Amino acid sequence: MLASLLYTRNKMEYNYSIDMVNKIIHVKVTGDIHETDAAEMGVLLRRKALDLNCKLFLDLSDAISHILMGTAYFWVERRYDVIDERMRYVSTAYLINPEQESYYSFIQTVCLNHGIKVRTFNSEDDAINWLKGV
Repeated sequence: MLASLLYTRNKMEYNYSIDMVNKIIHVKVTGDIHETDAAEMGVLLRRKALDLNCKLFLDLSDAISHILMGTAYFWVERRYDVIDERMRYVSTAYLINPEQESYYSFIQTVCLNHGIKVRTFNSEDDAINWLKGV
């Protein structure tokens, strides 16, 4: 039945590992990214990054974001700054899903305009090298 495909949701899942040598938290995200799940994950990982003095590498290459651009525009201000303004300064590299390149390009531009250290990449090596250099 075609209608059932419209309501199928691949639950967002993630796992992470910590590279203490390079001070990078590697996060692999899969499934459909929705606002509530992404906010919980973001707060948890940014707190961990602050506690450990680490940077974040988010592999989103197998995930699809369903967060609206308007929501993404105010994301840091509404989700992180109210908890701890230092969360905006955690250097973060996104390995993006090529199908959403324009979406993540928008997010990168917004972040840069607000002094938030976020960059998007199509290559894991480029993302890790950038994090090592900041």
